[in-house]
Amino acid sequence: MRTDHSKYYFKLIEKFKISGLTVKEFCLQNSLNNKTYYYWKKKYEKRIGNGFLPVVIDKPLSAKVNTITIQYPDGTHLLFEGNADSSVLKQLLPVFAK
Repeated sequence: MRTDHSKYYFKLIEKFKISGLTVKEFCLQNSLNNKTYYYWKKKYEKRIGNGFLPVVIDKPLSAKVNTITIQYPDGTHLLFEGNADSSVLKQLLPVFAK
């Protein structure tokens, strides 16, 4: 029977993202071969995509709202509070996509 290691390695990839370490440092600290890291990173990225989902704005672009929240699959939240204009959001999204 073949064991699915993806859960283990995907958690390591997520741990790396918040570690603040270089790949080399992270791999040394976690007894992980660099090639193994990159192999699983590629699989991880294929599984979750680039992290962006299509945006659907239900209100007209000129509508004023008090809060805009963007939630990414990894749990990251962007929160815009106050009199945020949805046209500002439309301008900012391409910046985050790069």
